[in-house]
Amino acid sequence: MKHKFYLSPIRKKRVIEIDFLRGFAVLLMILDHMMFDFMDYPSWVSNFSQVNNSIFNALNNFGTMIFTSSWRLAGHYIFASLFILISGISSTFSHSNLDRGLKLSFVAIMLTLVTHTIQTTIGLEIGIYMGILHVLAIAIILYGLVDLLIDNKWVDLAIAIVFAVLTYFIVDWNARYISPDSIMNNLGDFLLGRVISGADYIHLLPTIALMFLGSFIGKTVYAKKKSLFSLHHTAWTKPVIFLGKHALAIYVLHQVIIASILFLIGYLVGYRL
Repeated sequence: MKHKFYLSPIRKKRVIEIDFLRGFAVLLMILDHMMFDFMDYPSWVSNFSQVNNSIFNALNNFGTMIFTSSWRLAGHYIFASLFILISGISSTFSHSNLDRGLKLSFVAIMLTLVTHTIQTTIGLEIGIYMGILHVLAIAIILYGLVDLLIDNKWVDLAIAIVFAVLTYFIVDWNARYISPDSIMNNLGDFLLGRVISGADYIHLLPTIALMFLGSFIGKTVYAKKKSLFSLHHTAWTKPVIFLGKHALAIYVLHQVIIASILFLIGYLVGYRL
């Protein structure tokens, strides 16, 4: 009797510390956006001062205190930079960054269409026109093209330095805000970070610099594509690692979940649109 042997599919072994760091950045992003929602909630409803709920007032005051603080602004740049840097490292593990970048572009475009539709129909200013997904998609596609032509970590480092210099001389960190309707008329300045528009605006030039710096680190430190640390799935690391493994889905859905919970609880205590 002949025996048939079946080969089980080979599961790609993940670099666990990368998942953890990505998850940590995602967790900070969720908390940051939650503080913004607490602060901005009065603009979502028409009768915030009339209801005058003590719990929602406390959440609003707390969110405003945190979101407008100087250390929150510094923290925002730190965790956003960490997320992009980790994405650059992760790109060195991918078989097709062009494919990843194009898929991410589609998600980013859909996110813009959905948020812009909500903004124009309901009036909530949540349109995202240059968010983290948009700049990551562009940076990943650019990295994929460069890596396809010249797979060299020193080239990656050189590109990172060039875009870091461009960031220093071109990006205006106090850029004026323009309406979404004016983006196409100011597209060059919008892409270069000289004007900003929409919610959750992320600058493109430093994103590209961090992406290529991450790819340099990935090709240097993770040349064997193996974990460097023994990070176990403990009670406190497991949730963070989960966030890191499912970062894209969580980014797309987390604001919907937070806003839905706020709207539901707010409706029960008397708030109305």
